[in-house]
Amino acid sequence: MKKLFPFLLALLVFGACEKQRFEDKNPTWLDQLIEEMEVKPYYGGSYINQYTWQNHFYYEITIPVSSCMYCDVYDYEGNRINWEENEIDDYLENRSKKLLIWKHPNTWP
Repeated sequence: MKKLFPFLLALLVFGACEKQRFEDKNPTWLDQLIEEMEVKPYYGGSYINQYTWQNHFYYEITIPVSSCMYCDVYDYEGNRINWEENEIDDYLENRSKKLLIWKHPNTWP
């Protein structure tokens, strides 16, 4: 049993590190969108947050000059979410693990 413990500990540490690397990596579509947004003045003040909801990642793109709230929410694959009324309520109430992914260079504090 004592010989098995270091192996299990190493496996647990490796697994935790692997998961962290996955969470820290943006999907390709998001990196491409960020590149486009960084050079356009229209997106000044914009930012992107990642949330977890129902064990999946979602990306909220907030554009201050837009009049639409929660219309720019995408899943990890880059599919825009078309909310049903009960879904948006559940999302807003139960999303977690907020992480700022990006903010426009011309964003005020």
